[in-house]
Amino acid sequence: LHCRDTLSLHDALPILFMNSAVIRQADIINLIVTGVLKSGNYIAGTQGIRIDFVSGNFEINGSSGGGRQTINNAGGKVYDAGGVKRYQWGDLSV
Repeated sequence: LHCRDTLSLHDALPILFMNSAVIRQADIINLIVTGVLKSGNYIAGTQGIRIDFVSGNFEINGSSGGGRQTINNAGGKVYDAGGVKRYQWGDLSV
């Protein structure tokens, strides 16, 4: 574990930087994510959940290939287990 203490400009409390960590449970009051958050079982278009905080894209997949949803600033799409789009809302030209 490589750590470095610095001072935050916001609250003058120490900040801990880590390359990786395993945390079983955490209570977080405020969280700022500047990249991607995804479930451990995420496979694009197949299973798991992925939230891209930069692009605003949100993907929800069934855990056993039971369909999926994608949501972004243009609207959303729902696909069945065979990958066929069954429902779309928002900008229908996309």
